[in-house]
Parts: sequence; structure tokens; C-alpha cells
Amino acid sequence: WRAPTANGPFGRDDTLASLCAREVWDLAEDRDGNLWLATTCGVLRIDRYGFTGYAKADGLRSLGVDSILENNAGDLVVTTLEAGRTVHRFDGAKFSSVEPSLPPNAAYAGWGWNQTVMQDREGAWWVPSGGGVYRYRASDRPEDAMRSRPEAIYTGYEIFRVFEDASGDVWLSRTGLVGLLVWKRATGRVVDRTAETGVASEYSAFCESSDGALWIGL
Repeated sequence: WRAPTANGPFGRDDTLASLCAREVWDLAEDRDGNLWLATTCGVLRIDRYGFTGYAKADGLRSLGVDSILENNAGDLVVTTLEAGRTVHRFDGAKFSSVEPSLPPNAAYAGWGWNQTVMQDREGAWWVPSGGGVYRYRASDRPEDAMRSRPEAIYTGYEIFRVFEDASGDVWLSRTGLVGLLVWKRATGRVVDRTAETGVASEYSAFCESSDGALWIGL
């Protein structure tokens, strides 16, 4: 569905249904104004000329793409979960991929989609898992950074969502034992903010408005 203006009516484009008859999990706009979709049929790009699909022949490990973003250099990065969490970077022609190096207690990749794997403003990569969240060294190439040993930021519970706010603090949604956590960049410590919300529910999405307010979806 698409709204042509902020207050305009929504319109439906059924063209996508002929390319992928299943779910769209995430979407992102690149620096050239192209729209990229993470779907259960691979990656789709929408530009002024139409649709372009990317699948296993283009380097994807699996077709179930669950998140999509740009790294700090402007490269498209997508993740899949079919055979464990795999991170792919698009070089303009093909995808290169890496399975993040995780400790044994984090072998289960988790089941989150969208706002999962993230590159922060200093270039470090954050990867959630069934055993916590881990940070990898700074690099615009995740296929290099994620082969190294990560720093354990928070362990013991599954992390579902990861989001960096404008101040550089990183918000975490914990599932299983439901919780809202924030990693404070100034101290390098994780603070539990669950009780302050007054809500015992899954924190499923984060968004920051232009005035600096953090919005959290349930």
C-alpha cells in the first residue's frame, strides 16, 4: 500500500504479487531513492524502471530475507535466518555473505525480523541471538568484521530487536523474559527500563521522531 502524500489516500499496487506471492518483512530506501524490499522470495528493488529481483543466483544463502538496511558506506545489507542468521552485503552486482561468529551459548539465532542486525554510528556491528546480543569490530564489510570474536554486550536471554537512537545509545527488546533494555554509550552498561514502561508485553519496534522522542511499538 502507498500514500502519495502525507495526507493523501492509500493506493494498492498489485504488481508485486506477480513477483512474490508471500510476505514482505522489511523495506528500505537507498541513497539513490530506490526502494528495496526484504521478502520471502528474496530481495526486490523498485526503481523508476520497474522491479528487479535478487535470489540465490545473486549470492543469497536463502530466499527468506528478514531485514534490510544500508551500512555507513551506503552498501545494501540484508539478513536471512533459514540456516542460522546470515548477513549479506550487496556490492552493486552480487551479495557476499557471512555467518556471524557466535559463542556456543548463542548458537540459536533467534527469530526476530527487521531491526535486528545493525551497524552503529561508529561502524561496529550488533547481532542479536537466542543467547544475548553481541558487538563486532567496526568495518563497512560485515563479511570481514563478523569472522572475528565479538564482544558480549548482554547475555542470558534472547534479544528480539536492536535500535540505536540519535545519542548513540542502543535499545534492546528482550523476549522470553520480556524486557526493555538500553545500552548507554557513555558508560558501556546495560540498563533495564522495563518497569518504567508499566507494560509487560513484547517491545516489537522502535522509531525516533525528529524532536528526539523514542516511540516503541508493542
